[in-house]
Amino acid sequence: MRDLIIIGGGAGAVAAALRASQLGSKVTVIEEKELGGVCTNRGCIPTKALLHSVLLYNSFRNADAFGIRVNGASLDHEKLAKKKTDLVNYLRMGTNFLLKSKGIEVIKGRASFADPYSVKVNGTTYASKIFIIATGSKWERPSIPGFEMEEVISSDQALDLTVPPKSIAVLGGGPIEVEFALYFALIGSKVTIIEESSRILPSEDREISNRMAAALKDKGILIKKSCKVQSAGKQNGELTVSLSSEAGQESVQIDIILTMKRLANLDGLELEKAEVLADNNGILVDDTFRTNQTHIFAIGDVTGGPMYSNRASAQGIAAAENIHGYNTKINPDAIPRAFYTAPEIGAVGITEKEAKKQGLEIRVGVIPFGMNSRAMILMDINGIIKLISDAKNGRILGVHIIGPNATELIGQAALAMHLKATDEDLSRAIFPHPSLSESLTEAAREALGRSLYMPSR
Repeated sequence: MRDLIIIGGGAGAVAAALRASQLGSKVTVIEEKELGGVCTNRGCIPTKALLHSVLLYNSFRNADAFGIRVNGASLDHEKLAKKKTDLVNYLRMGTNFLLKSKGIEVIKGRASFADPYSVKVNGTTYASKIFIIATGSKWERPSIPGFEMEEVISSDQALDLTVPPKSIAVLGGGPIEVEFALYFALIGSKVTIIEESSRILPSEDREISNRMAAALKDKGILIKKSCKVQSAGKQNGELTVSLSSEAGQESVQIDIILTMKRLANLDGLELEKAEVLADNNGILVDDTFRTNQTHIFAIGDVTGGPMYSNRASAQGIAAAENIHGYNTKINPDAIPRAFYTAPEIGAVGITEKEAKKQGLEIRVGVIPFGMNSRAMILMDINGIIKLISDAKNGRILGVHIIGPNATELIGQAALAMHLKATDEDLSRAIFPHPSLSESLTEAAREALGRSLYMPSR
């Protein structure tokens, strides 16, 4: 009987395997496809690699403002695709090497529970004292009339396109949808975002959402808000999407529909044989990531909730430690969210609206990057840092950033929240000068009513 079997080989599974190995367990990882999961193979890494290249290419348009002349720049789509594939292969190879170096066994195949203490893989049964389920998420094709057509694609298929479509409709205005919309717009596609909510990024702070919408519109992206897709079909050889809204019915003609809805991946697990409980969102776990079967844990996307690889990795480490007698828990409010758009977005904690909904008395500090000397040097002054804190005890409730290097800056705010820092603590932190991070301290001062560099109102 094995010490620990981890079902899945994504970010959470790898983190759990490495930490459990450190703590003395003999670990077996069972993965049906490639190690690295969605993030490495079909998500975070390839999408960001593509976006970085096209953003770098588009930055050449502003090179003259920096005193740099660039002539004849062009985008090689085949080379761009190869760069993405090479990077994914390199990281996958690195993950394989890392697990082997730690003595972690890797079995290729799909695992199905035979009973609460064993799984079957490729006809062979493997028993274990402990299990961690980390099978991630899967794409779900929307059950909308006409969406069975081959022109309706997933993010996996979108990553494999070597020729940009003339036009594309992106279904939804969430962070991944916005990243893909930006990518296709920058490589020359006519892009339409169709969002059922009254704004894109509906889970983020409204001020951040509104600024991102304006930035996307500046890049020629059409955003249709408060719209619901009714059907899709072909008329005279053209793909037509029918929409409904309070304004009535309308239709748009496009070449491809991109949809990225994902669900917890329970396929083939046969959880009923392990007597593990799940609902429509995924496997049910407590705050130590145990299921109703105390020797079976579940982490990451398969448990529902926000589907971020950093969340899965943190849960994987916690689960591995809890298997070894720890009582490790994570603070979900301190998990940062990073969107690699232009401008970038970084967020951690709750929004101003959520804080008010909870009945909290709050302080809010907003600092525009237009007041930051480093942003001026970068000629990238559009954006803000917004800090929300509890007026009673100063506890930082949320930080929301849109602007240059937001995806890196948010890590400092997440650390502050992890350490239970207050707005007073952050206001007295000393950061380099000139740096973008100085605006974090200034946002804390602004919340406290003693900003130094904001003009008097």
